[in-house]
Amino acid sequence: MCEERSRPRQTCMTIFVCHCSRLSISLCAQSNFAQYTHFMERYLCGRKALEYWGLLETCKILSLPEKEEYVVFSKRDCYRPSGVHWCQFTSAKRYTENGIRTLAYLFLRYAHELSLLKLIFLGLQLCACPIGQVPQCTVRRLKECALSLKGHQGRRKALQALQYIQNKSCSPMESKLYMHLCLPNSLGGCGFPQAILNHPIRVGSNLFYLDLYFPTVRLGVEYDSYEYHNNARSFSQDSFRDAKLRTAGYQLVHVKPGQLQRIEAFQDLAVNLSRLLKKPIYIRTEKFLENFKELFNLSRTSSNGPAWLSDLPKFGGVPQAYDQYQNRAGKILLL
Repeated sequence: MCEERSRPRQTCMTIFVCHCSRLSISLCAQSNFAQYTHFMERYLCGRKALEYWGLLETCKILSLPEKEEYVVFSKRDCYRPSGVHWCQFTSAKRYTENGIRTLAYLFLRYAHELSLLKLIFLGLQLCACPIGQVPQCTVRRLKECALSLKGHQGRRKALQALQYIQNKSCSPMESKLYMHLCLPNSLGGCGFPQAILNHPIRVGSNLFYLDLYFPTVRLGVEYDSYEYHNNARSFSQDSFRDAKLRTAGYQLVHVKPGQLQRIEAFQDLAVNLSRLLKKPIYIRTEKFLENFKELFNLSRTSSNGPAWLSDLPKFGGVPQAYDQYQNRAGKILLL
């Protein structure tokens, strides 16, 4: 009986010794891999890389986590310290510059994490530049990167977002205004025709740039920020430009910051543009409600406070779509 009882103890001891030996082997392997990755070339990625390229404000708007991230390239996975990611696509190594991931790859990297609307906004900002300058990145480069890395996480969403991204936005608010007006109803936008961002127009010897330009009706939409359009000099310049463009047959609409902060003011703006563009707004999809909420939150400031999802712009079709949504999900705050 004693021998029979001792056997389980021996078995347990054997299993324990085996487990300890395997654990020591695993720790040894991890240590070797750690030394291996220590000598591997690491590339700065994530938010710190975006800040390196001058996109700090965009990172704040998107609330990207403030942490250092690196990526290593290897055909096989290995143990890595915290904050170091593994990329099996060694061909993606060409999307680096001075030890930093390029904007084209960063767009693809965030496609896996961000919502489609936030990804579109990020893409617009990656391809943004001041008037008269060349952007650091272009839609073409973003697309080339996404197409070349087949199988990469987020690739499908990235290609979907690229359908709505344009070059040469001049500010985050211009990008938001463009999204509000030109995205389809299913993504929370008004569904207006695609506008051209910062389009140059020559009138005589004068060259003017319009923030958003709708060529079919010769309509320009200007975003007047408090920072650049709230003094006597800018008011005089805007008046001179408006007079020249209207004389040449162009229509102009000026958008104030408050029109992207308050739903009632935005509704009046959208209805006015709908009349000028001869494009009625009629919401036929329930997806408009959720996506409008997210899109409007990108433009709102915390001082405005929360608003009910039921406080939507009174476009045609919205009440019916909201009734269906409310029956399914109930009231939701615009947080």
